[in-house]
Amino acid sequence: MPDGEIDINWKADWALGDDVAPDQADFKAVIMHEMGHTLGFDTNIQGPGSPPVTNHPIFDSFVVNADGVKVMNDDFTFNTAFEPNLTGGNGGLFFGGPNAMAAYDGKPVPLFTDPVWGVSNVTHLDGRTFTGENKKIMNSGNEAGDGPEVHVLSPVELGIFEDLGYTVVQH
Repeated sequence: MPDGEIDINWKADWALGDDVAPDQADFKAVIMHEMGHTLGFDTNIQGPGSPPVTNHPIFDSFVVNADGVKVMNDDFTFNTAFEPNLTGGNGGLFFGGPNAMAAYDGKPVPLFTDPVWGVSNVTHLDGRTFTGENKKIMNSGNEAGDGPEVHVLSPVELGIFEDLGYTVVQH
């Protein structure tokens, strides 16, 4: 079995080159985004009221609240006191790794915590925070048909991957 897998819908209107029409999906950006998940930008924190699980990726060890308090217990289960944060309550959830925070002016990095729990919650950067020229590859809401997207990992994203244990080489 592979460690990761990406399924591609080849029926989508993909722009395979650098010219991406506003109604097309940017293939390069989508693949980079999905590779980010495959490389560990992912969570196993379940939605509010879900039974506890203990098989969490390293990513989850860096998930914190707005004050930098870790949401994982010492036994690597989710601390249910933070359930409101899963859907944006109490300021939501953040990535609190030291390298990511250093790239974000020393602050925890906002994660996507939509008021309605869904598969994008916690597994993406907050697309409402990182907009316009500040848009990130690992944002929530990078949908097919959005036109051209970001093709370069930001210092914040590189910091997250470094926190996950990867060696990052700056160019």
